[in-house]
Amino acid sequence: MAASPTPVRCAVLADPKSWHFQDLVRASQLLKRIGQADIQLTACSFEQMAGGLVSNQPNFRFEPKSAETPDVVFVRVMPGGTLEQIVFRMDLLQRMLLAGTPVVNSPKTIEASVDKYLCLAKLAAAGIPVPDTQVSQSLGQAICDFESLGGNVVVKPIFGSMGRGVQRLTDVDQARDCFERLIGQGSVVYQQRFVSHSGSDLRLLVIDQQVWAMRREANSGWITNISQGGTGFEHEPTEVEIDLALRSARAVNASVAGVDLVYDQTTGQAKVLEVNASVGWKEISRVLEVDFGKEVLLSILKAVERN
Repeated sequence: MAASPTPVRCAVLADPKSWHFQDLVRASQLLKRIGQADIQLTACSFEQMAGGLVSNQPNFRFEPKSAETPDVVFVRVMPGGTLEQIVFRMDLLQRMLLAGTPVVNSPKTIEASVDKYLCLAKLAAAGIPVPDTQVSQSLGQAICDFESLGGNVVVKPIFGSMGRGVQRLTDVDQARDCFERLIGQGSVVYQQRFVSHSGSDLRLLVIDQQVWAMRREANSGWITNISQGGTGFEHEPTEVEIDLALRSARAVNASVAGVDLVYDQTTGQAKVLEVNASVGWKEISRVLEVDFGKEVLLSILKAVERN
């Protein structure tokens, strides 16, 4: 009789009622039933994270669920918060990682992916083609950037996901109104040259060295995000697309990542728009009929084994 797998305690930073956490629970039950793994999942929130130093030794807790440090932490979501809260949360995850608890994805990876400017800078430094992008903090510079980008730009929140707060600007007066509002709110102006595309882009899901792809089509307008009304379809990734996806994930050191890629209709060149290190897999699971909950858990186990 084969020995039972050693239990692995995994803290998942996610809402326990969310689809993704429930999918992980389903996948963990499957893995245990077939004798492949025993992953004990606990949903935790960033607000429950606590830690300190006692007799010069670090301690970590996810209150009030457990006084023990888990075997591994999986960061499914990265919620907003004050600067102080966010800095402490990232600091604590980094301390946990340095103390020997694997964190998937790592705090540095999460920081690089949630910050669109930093993410794009890392991609460009790795030789990955990205759209021309300018980030500024004053109205005059923002208008200059708008004009230098051809007067046809996409403005995005520098921290944001799922297409929220994204808008296309093609008129200088419209741009001035938008930039004044953003600067008045204390935001930076992050704008990219609009990449003329066919109404679709690709979401490439990277888990370790495997890549899957889904084509996302806009039902109206130009935004393809599923959360904004786009529709997903099967797509067989090419060797070029697989290479770009793997290199993009490697640029931010992500073992689980969503890479958004679009083809410029004018040049035919593929450009990577961003990398998401807190990636969702609900729609791509449905479209491709792949058990990505299981794939994510197996990747988490690999992180524990490498530790």
